[in-house]
Amino acid sequence: MQTISLWLAVAIVFLTGWAIIKKYQVNMVLFLAGFLLNVLALFNGTSDFLPKNATPTGLLGFDLFELFRAISRTQIAGVGFIILVSGGFASLRFVQNRFPYLRIRT
Repeated sequence: MQTISLWLAVAIVFLTGWAIIKKYQVNMVLFLAGFLLNVLALFNGTSDFLPKNATPTGLLGFDLFELFRAISRTQIAGVGFIILVSGGFASLRFVQNRFPYLRIRT
């Protein structure tokens, strides 16, 4: 079973690369590849795959969705912060270009 799982994981990685090169939607390709690799890990007997901030639900199928919920919760907070910083930087550059006589140190 270990050898088959290894080859299936390699096939998933190559199909993911192929789909990205063929310009499929990257978010969905990476989500599906991650989901399939997690399912493959579960079939190999991995039982401790949840991050520290996630609580197990008691059913492995629901634990997969709990995993993605916990990961997306931390990722969304990071993305929101990046958008906030980018907006602040853009408004700073707008003010500097609009009012060149103002001296704003960066």
